[in-house]
Amino acid sequence: LHYRPVQLDSGPRKETTQAHFRLLDPVEEVHLDLDGFSSGVACINSWGALPLDAYQLPYGDYTFGFTFRPVRR
Repeated sequence: LHYRPVQLDSGPRKETTQAHFRLLDPVEEVHLDLDGFSSGVACINSWGALPLDAYQLPYGDYTFGFTFRPVRR
């Protein structure tokens, strides 16, 4: 993405600071964010309700890894 993480996540006070990416100024550098796990699929709404129980990650220790490999054309 051509946006810094802080540009995309406005913190806990989203009602006063949240902006859609179309309103943000892109930066030259590229930011790559890798998420090993995701919680929140199929939540009730996007403004405060917790995800349904079936889509929440239970508290615990998780391990995540990845490998970058060069690609040739």
